Amino acid sequence: MKSLSIENILRETGGKWLGSEPLPSEEITAVTTDSRKVTPGCLFAAIPGERVDGHSFVSAAMQQGALCALVQHEIEGMQGKLILIPDTVTALQSLAGYYRKQYDIPVIGITGSVGKTTTKEMISSVLEQQFCVHKTEGNFNNDLGVPITLFGLNDSHEIAVVEMGVSHPGDMQRLAETVQPTMGVFTVIGDAHLEYLGSRAGILAEKARMNEYLPDNGMVFCSGDDPLLVAMVCRQEKITFGLGPSCTVRALDVRTDSEGMTSCTVHGLGRSFDIMMPAYGEHMIYAALAAASIGIT
Repeated sequence: MKSLSIENILRETGGKWLGSEPLPSEEITAVTTDSRKVTPGCLFAAIPGERVDGHSFVSAAMQQGALCALVQHEIEGMQGKLILIPDTVTALQSLAGYYRKQYDIPVIGITGSVGKTTTKEMISSVLEQQFCVHKTEGNFNNDLGVPITLFGLNDSHEIAVVEMGVSHPGDMQRLAETVQPTMGVFTVIGDAHLEYLGSRAGILAEKARMNEYLPDNGMVFCSGDDPLLVAMVCRQEKITFGLGPSCTVRALDVRTDSEGMTSCTVHGLGRSFDIMMPAYGEHMIYAALAAASIGIT
C-alpha cells in the first residue's frame, strides 16, 4: 500500500482527531471495514448497519493492532486513535479518491444492468496475459465496495478493472469521482432499479455519467446490440461489440457443442481470431467480446 498517513486521512476526510495523545507517526498498512480482517497498522472504518454497527467492534479492532479508526461518534471509554467524521462511507470514498490519484495507471470502469462481474472477469483474464491486474473481488461494486477495492492497489499493479454498480440517482457521480476511470465499459441497459431511476432511459442517464469523468482521450466500450447504448452520446471514442453487422467488434459463427463449449470468430479493428469458452449462454459471448475489444485496442 502506498503512503497514507494520519495527517492525510484527516485532511482528505475533514475528520477530527479525538483524544489528547499526539498523532501517530506511522502510516497505515491497510483499510478494512471488517473487524475479522483487522491487521496490525490498519485503518478500521466503523460502518453503522441495519443489523450490526461497526462502532461495537472499534475496541476489538484496536486490540488486534489497528492504528486508528474512523468513527461517526465517540466511543465510550476510548480516547485517541479515533478520527471523528460525519459519515464513514463518504469519508472512505473521499480517502479512496485521494489514494487512487497516486497511481498513474489505466483504470477500467465497468457498469451495466447485468453481466458486470462476468465481464470484469473476462477482461481481467485477457489483460493478465501481459499485465499485473488489480480487480474488484466478487461483485463488491457499491459505494462501500469500490473504495475498499481501490485501497487494494499497490505498486505492482499495472492496470485496474473496477465494477461500478448503481441503483439510485447520484450513485455514479460518487463512484466515478472516486474511481476516476480512464476507460469505460457498458454491458447492457436493463430494467433493474426502475423503482429508483424511473425508466430504462433514466437508468442509462445515471450509468452514462461515468463518461463525464473519463479523460477526453479515454475510450468507451459498449454493446452495439443495445439501442440505448448505440444512441449514447459521449465525447470519447466509442467501440461497440456484439452480434449485429454494425458493431465495431463482432462475433461470427457462434456455436455450442454437445459438451457445452461455446466458440466463435471475433472480427473487427483489423483483427480476426477464434475463441472458445467452457460455458453456455449468449451473455458469455458479450463478455468475451468486451474483453476482446479492450485486448485489441
